[in-house]
Amino acid sequence: MIREAESKDREQLSNLYRMLVPNSKKMNVLEEQIEKIRMDPANFTFRKT
Repeated sequence: MIREAESKDREQLSNLYRMLVPNSKKMNVLEEQIEKIRMDPANFTFRKT
């Protein structure tokens, strides 16, 4: 099942970004940013459950 990501998914999203960009030292997924994306009707972040 796939659903929209929520702030509680921060750790899983961080793990995904680390796999996609392993050498990034500045990458930081914030719960506030996830919620900002959720409130924007033009953007979506999904998570496989």
